[in-house]
Amino acid sequence: MVLDEPSLAASWPVESGRRLVEQRRPDRTLFLAVDHHPAHGFRIEAPAYGIHVVAADGRTWVGEPVGEPAWRWSELVFAQVLPTVAALHGLALLHASAVAIEGRVHGLLAASGVGKSSTAAHLVARGAEFFTDDVLALEEIDGRLVAHPGPRVAKLHADELAAMTAAARRRLGPPAGEHDGKQHLRPRGPAGPLPLGGLMFLTRVADGAEVTIEPATDSVPLLLAGAFAPHVATPLRLERQLAVCALAHRDVALWCVGVPPGCTAADAAGAIWTHLAATRR
Repeated sequence: MVLDEPSLAASWPVESGRRLVEQRRPDRTLFLAVDHHPAHGFRIEAPAYGIHVVAADGRTWVGEPVGEPAWRWSELVFAQVLPTVAALHGLALLHASAVAIEGRVHGLLAASGVGKSSTAAHLVARGAEFFTDDVLALEEIDGRLVAHPGPRVAKLHADELAAMTAAARRRLGPPAGEHDGKQHLRPRGPAGPLPLGGLMFLTRVADGAEVTIEPATDSVPLLLAGAFAPHVATPLRLERQLAVCALAHRDVALWCVGVPPGCTAADAAGAIWTHLAATRR
C-alpha cells in the first residue's frame, strides 16, 4: 500500500468507472461509493475517511486517508479495502462477527443493527476470545473450513460497555476512541487461523419471552445472503464463495438465534454461551 495523492491519481486514470455501490446519508451527502473498472480495479471512496484504489488483481492498493487519529481513517481500510483485497484473492467473506472458544471459531451472522457486534462482545466478556468484528474471512484448506482473524478492533455502544463488570470490560481491551456513539476497543485474540466450529444466524423476532436457538434447517439462502463485499464478483471469488457455503452447509453446526423484544445482546450472548457449552460436552 502507498499513501499519497500522486500514486492514487496514477492508479485511477479514468474519469469514472461503473458505480457498484453508493450509500448516502439522510441529508443525501455521499457516505460510501465503490466504482469498478476492468483494468484498474476498484475505487473506494468515503469522504469522511479517504479514497483507496485496489488493483484489479488485488495485489496492491494505494490510498489517500482523511482525518486523524489514524484509527478513524483505518475504519474504511478494515471495512471495505481489506475485504475487497481478500475477496479478489479468493477468500469467502461473510457479514459476521466471530469469537473463538477452545480453539474453534463461532460466527454470528446478522443484518446491520441486529446486534452481532454487541453479542460477540458480551461473549468475550463471558470468556470467549475476540476473533473478528463485522467481516469473517473463510477458506477451505484440506477439505476443512478455516477462519482467518480480523483486525483487533471491537466496536460497542457505550451503554453496553457500561452495563458490564470491570473484569468483563478489561477482557475487551483498552479503548482506542469513540465514534458515532460507539467505543472502539483493542481486544486480544488468536493471531492465526482456526477451524470454523459453527455459525449462528441472529434475527429479531416479533414475540416471545426468551432467546431461542434452533437448527438452521434452510441454511443455504442464509449463507448466500450473508456474503460480504458482493461488489467483488470475479469468477474466482464466486467459485470459492459457493464452495465455502456448500462446505459450511455440509460440515458446520448452523443455528438460528431468535431474539425477541425486551431481550438484549447480553441475553443473546448468555443463551449462546449456554448452548455452546452444552453442545461441546
